[in-house]
Amino acid sequence: MGQVFASGKPRTLEYELDVHGEARFYDDRIVFLDQDEVLHVIRDITERKRAEEALRVSEEKFRKVFYTSPDAINMNRLKDGEYVSVNEGFTRILEYTEEEAVGKTSLALNIWVDPDDRKRLVEGLREHGAVKNLEARFRGKLCEIDPLVKAIISSGYSDDAIALSDGRQGFSAFLKKPYDVASLQAVLDAMLNA
Repeated sequence: MGQVFASGKPRTLEYELDVHGEARFYDDRIVFLDQDEVLHVIRDITERKRAEEALRVSEEKFRKVFYTSPDAINMNRLKDGEYVSVNEGFTRILEYTEEEAVGKTSLALNIWVDPDDRKRLVEGLREHGAVKNLEARFRGKLCEIDPLVKAIISSGYSDDAIALSDGRQGFSAFLKKPYDVASLQAVLDAMLNA
């Protein structure tokens, strides 16, 4: 309070109070009116603080899943397919560094063995907002991934400008580990016929 009187300038303080055993958060705007008067405008900002904390926790979960998954996960802009971010699984499986991939498209990197698979992915995203279990073959930077092994892609996109921290709109594509589809099918068939 002494700072408000000394400077004569408005101040804003945020603080937490225990109200009936519950933590509540307040925003207090303090305006010095004259030598004997101070105006306080106090707002309860508890809901905003809770929403901020929920968002922080959600972002932390996303960050952990995105960056620690052994699967290749990437985020691309829907309008042009430019990579916005790639995880370590992407760099390990496809052999491109993050610096080599970000800012380029999958077509520029030539990772699609059959570019029509990418067309199917983009068409599905535009029509339905998501694509699940699209099978496709890819090539890495140094060689084609084993042709007997296909990747299974599940993708979705967001029109929400805050979906990406840099404000660019885009979609998230999850490129699962290359799985041997024939082996998976054999296991599923055996389970269903048991």
